[in-house]
Amino acid sequence: MPADVPLEDLVRDSDLVVAGTLRSVSASTRSGVDVASGIIDVADVLWGDAAPGDTLRLVWKNQSGLAHPRVEYAHFTGREVVWLLTTRSDGTIRADHPACASGSPERVEKALRSARVLTRWPKYRFRVGGPVEIGYRNAAESPMLFPGIVLEDGALVVDPSVRIALTAGRAGTGVPVPPRKGRLIRDPAIAPVRVPPGSQWTVTVDLNQLYPLGPAGTHHLTVDVDDNGPPDRQWFEMD
Repeated sequence: MPADVPLEDLVRDSDLVVAGTLRSVSASTRSGVDVASGIIDVADVLWGDAAPGDTLRLVWKNQSGLAHPRVEYAHFTGREVVWLLTTRSDGTIRADHPACASGSPERVEKALRSARVLTRWPKYRFRVGGPVEIGYRNAAESPMLFPGIVLEDGALVVDPSVRIALTAGRAGTGVPVPPRKGRLIRDPAIAPVRVPPGSQWTVTVDLNQLYPLGPAGTHHLTVDVDDNGPPDRQWFEMD
């Protein structure tokens, strides 16, 4: 993951956002990898499936000898901070960016409420295209209506206020990749999506069906929805 990532993007990538205190930290080196772990005692839950009083086992890793960017959390031992956490398929709790521990719950709560557009990778993003989840997250205390997104007969149909774009190459200088004919349709008649409070809604899209994915290298997928916070820009590698 790039070293400089906006807080909104870190929040969007998080399965759990909790305030808690780290304890019982241990570390070892295995086959050139520094592995550390600790226990987070949860005091408050800002997002996700957890409750105050829960304990979460956090694991973080670095290549031995790597100086920067390096993920290190031992210095947070005994301090209550906000943790931006992801859950791996094996159940491991991770915080894989150096900024995934924050001392400002107000900033994190603001990011949760403003970054409503959601793009998630069900699997590791180093691969040839594959599925991506596109949708919305509602961190408010009441239901919200969002512009419609639906899959119909292999095509992704979206409200005109939803803009989805793919580029091949570095951010800012990439070459636009047009969608396959008839695979990305803008329809003003599509029904809105209702998302309950504290919930998220996504539809899973196969990028191989939506776009003619090109040569190996970095690609960027941008999802932007009017009046729903900053766009979500995600990168992935074609191998």
